[in-house]
Amino acid sequence: MQPILRVAVAILLLMVSAASRADVTVVEYFHSGFNHHFITPVPVEIALLDAKAPPFQLWSRTGVTFRAYDSNAAPAGSVAICRFFNSSFAPKSSHFYAPKGLGCETTLANYPDWGLEDDRLFAVALPDAGGTCPGATVPVYRLYNNGLSGAPNHRFVVSLAERQKMLDKGYLAEGNGIGVGMCVTSVNVAAGTAEGFWKGTTDKGQAVRILVLDNGTYYIVYTEAGNQKDAGVLYGSATAADGQFTSTQNANYSLTGFLAPFAGGGTPLTGTYVAKTSLQLTNGLTSLSAVYDDGYDHPATLASLAGQYSVMQGHITESFGVTALINDQGQITMQGRECTFTGTLTPRGSENVFNMTIRSNGCFNGTGILYYDVANQKIYGLAQFYNGLLGFEDMYHVIGTRQ
Repeated sequence: MQPILRVAVAILLLMVSAASRADVTVVEYFHSGFNHHFITPVPVEIALLDAKAPPFQLWSRTGVTFRAYDSNAAPAGSVAICRFFNSSFAPKSSHFYAPKGLGCETTLANYPDWGLEDDRLFAVALPDAGGTCPGATVPVYRLYNNGLSGAPNHRFVVSLAERQKMLDKGYLAEGNGIGVGMCVTSVNVAAGTAEGFWKGTTDKGQAVRILVLDNGTYYIVYTEAGNQKDAGVLYGSATAADGQFTSTQNANYSLTGFLAPFAGGGTPLTGTYVAKTSLQLTNGLTSLSAVYDDGYDHPATLASLAGQYSVMQGHITESFGVTALINDQGQITMQGRECTFTGTLTPRGSENVFNMTIRSNGCFNGTGILYYDVANQKIYGLAQFYNGLLGFEDMYHVIGTRQ
């Protein structure tokens, strides 16, 4: 079934004051397993989806939101949106949205397998036959997946670039003009990159700390499942724009001397983010959800970093506790079991990150970064190097807390 509704109607949007109406925020989500999109303004639904508790763990925000009218206080000339649900495509779910009076009743009468969930989900203005929206509103473009996922699904996008991206994937434009499906008061697309420091958990119960640099390089330090012992680090590079995160390379390194227990480690990561707000990633076997830590935006100085730290340091063949000393000139020193490690730290820029060069007397040399978590007085230093003993690249780590 392809529920395509072609709307050809002109609506005069009456001028109303802001006090005479109420707006709602409609949030878009994406299901990484179904390859489906879903929109809702309902606070209870938004809370459940953001919490990612089963069965909603694969739903993530795309970073796209728009403002529509509250159907209980909408201006004259606006139209309520009905939402339908169809379980015929199990295990995939499918939703369909139609204007009340312009498709809602037709769906109820002619397609009994589409059950009505809400006949006043939110309200919008509609474009004229050419796709032009009334004054004071902006277009939302409607696209149909043409059954590409094995079940019907529609997406409502708020930018022409995203509309073209979906067309390139094989979606079909629906609506008036070039495919305008509704007109709303304002739209928002996640701006900026995924740069910053993030904290969260995986669906396996592992804590994660994520550092994404301005050049797309990222480090994900993760613990063992169910506790706070650091177990490994994912290292790679990614592109992140318009709320979409895609890693172009990814490596998984142990911090314990054993196989790093991150399911699918080394497999590229994909996901979505809202800049400086939330980040969701998956490699198909493990998923993580994180929130932004604004400590990244408050740069530390070498003077504030200076001190003595109790750290775990080492690499895949060994990891043990030592004391690290950092002075106000950016020199770091640690005494290992066989080697003395020294390094140089230099501020990377306006962020709370330092470039790190680590050296040892005959063991190895490496370069990387050190992040200073000011709130928790913790350092996360990671440097990639070539492991001559094992014959492959390895990751040196120095992670600990100020004494």
